[in-house]
Order: sequence, then C-alpha cells, then structure tokens
Amino acid sequence: MNKLTVKIWLSILLLLNTTVLTAQSVDDESKAAKQANNPLANMKAFNIQTYYAPTLSGVDGATATNSYLRYAQPIGRVLVRATMPISTINLPGQEADAGLGDLNIFATYLLTDPTSGFQLGIGPQVTLPTGTGDFGKDTWNLGGALVAFNGNSARMQWGGLVTYDTLSRTTNTTPLPTK
Repeated sequence: MNKLTVKIWLSILLLLNTTVLTAQSVDDESKAAKQANNPLANMKAFNIQTYYAPTLSGVDGATATNSYLRYAQPIGRVLVRATMPISTINLPGQEADAGLGDLNIFATYLLTDPTSGFQLGIGPQVTLPTGTGDFGKDTWNLGGALVAFNGNSARMQWGGLVTYDTLSRTTNTTPLPTK
C-alpha cells in the first residue's frame, strides 16, 4: 500500500471511530436524560422547584412565590422522597409574609423490574405539621402514594404521581369558640 492509501484508510477508521463514539455518547446522554426524568430512577436527587404567581385572585397587586425543596433517595427497591415547601406572599402595603409548609414524605416500593421501560411504585406517605404561621395545616396526615413512569420512548417519557390522605390528626388543641 502506498502512503495515500494508508492515509485514506486511517481517515476512514478515524471517521468511523468518531461516529461510533458520538453515537455511544448520544445514547449515554439519552439514558441519562431518561434517568433524570424518571421519579423512580435508582439515583439520589435534590431538586428545587419554584412557582411564581404574578397575581392572586381577588387581591390587586398581590404576588406569591412557592418553592419546593425535594430530596429523593432509593434504598433497594424503595424510593424515599421528602418535600419541604417554602412560601412567600406579598400583599400591597404590607410586609411580605414567608414561612415553611408541611413536610411530606413518601416511600414507594417498585413493583416492576427496575430495568423495564415502564415502572410502577406504591407505598405509604405521611405529612408532618412543620408549617409556620399560616403556611401549614397543623395536622398529621397518613395516606398512600402511587408513582408510574413510562420511559420506553427516547422522544417522550410520561408519568405521574397520585397521593391520597386518609387519616388526619390535628395538633391544634385549642378548643373552638362556642356561641
């Protein structure tokens, strides 16, 4: 083989190798994106979600900001997730009111194969009365959580979380006023 032929073959091999590496990299990124979107993924996660309401119904000039600090950690086939809300309400002519909401924790057991494209988890949840000021309910709540996630498609993943409180116990022991 002459030098030109060797250069051409080396260029072709380099191009093919780069194409394979790029395809593998894209595939790894796709898997990582699916994992990041999957609430039942086998990975620790800390998320902060913030929702801003530029107007509040019935109150001119009022705004609100709700942030959720969310931590999730798998322990075997059980996913434990805790959410702590932090809220701020700005009313016109008043100082902003801010505080913590009630802490919600649930633990879902993964019913399906962890490697399958569709995953389903179910388990108990508890809401603790950690709210400050008017931002909590002053009740302990027990219930259940159901989480589903479909990651079969590389183009679109979907899922949902359904929670239901069945038992409630108030921590406020102040009697209600009577007439």
